[in-house]
Amino acid sequence: DLLVVISTNRGSCGALNTNMKQYVDAVIKDCPEARVLTLGKKANESYSKTMAKYFIRGMTNDGKQAISFLTGSYIAEHVKQIEFKRASIVYNRFLSAGSQRLAAYEVQSFEEWCAWVDSSAGADSSPEDAQFRLAIQEK
Repeated sequence: DLLVVISTNRGSCGALNTNMKQYVDAVIKDCPEARVLTLGKKANESYSKTMAKYFIRGMTNDGKQAISFLTGSYIAEHVKQIEFKRASIVYNRFLSAGSQRLAAYEVQSFEEWCAWVDSSAGADSSPEDAQFRLAIQEK
């Protein structure tokens, strides 16, 4: 398993980073072969020290601008080099200025994605889209 953890760059974010760390700890406890790739200063600092065995690589954006296509491509190139059966993106979803919620979105393998594209060509919606909608839907 590969966990792509997207954290904040600052530590004054209340329980956001702590809740994320607790979630990742629980996943690794259940799946000791899991590996962690981080985006964000706080996750980089924490996971590289406390989870060195599972930590693959960390990347940080200055947070002043959105991640560019170039940065996204750089991240994708590194992820492609990692062997994994399953991948999850773990992040805090913004609800309001005072409320965020931890979210984990499981990413399909490339082969599963190709099969989905072939089976749903021309369709407006498919059951596979529901997974993404549920990941971002407020509970």
